Amino acid sequence: FKGAMAAPLRSCHIAALLLVMPASAALAAESERGVSSPFVIGLAGGAAYGLTVSAVSHPFDTIKARLQAGDAPFRGGARALYAGVGPATAASVLFRTITFVAYEAVTDAFRTHGVLEGAPLVVAFIGGAVGGILRGC
Repeated sequence: FKGAMAAPLRSCHIAALLLVMPASAALAAESERGVSSPFVIGLAGGAAYGLTVSAVSHPFDTIKARLQAGDAPFRGGARALYAGVGPATAASVLFRTITFVAYEAVTDAFRTHGVLEGAPLVVAFIGGAVGGILRGC
């Protein structure tokens, strides 16, 4: 059970999504005026989410790994908690961007062609499912 306390804290990246949502909503508003494409919206939202997740959760991953290995969790100070954050951030941004771009593309296609206009939750579910499938490939 070493690191059991750090594991729930690591999951706080859900809160990070709440930080990204206003930016995503602003980009969506720009899209409604014809300024941005679904690709740009998904790219910006996914990148912002991936960066935020890495910034928030990486120190908790480091602490958890150190506790499980029997090391001192705070050895090296705050800077050491971000050791190796570069590759983790790159992967996080890539995986989140794939999901966001797919979601935006699917929902935009449905909206453009008037498919399921009266069922926005179904459109969101389908967009999320496509994003999840593409991320898993």
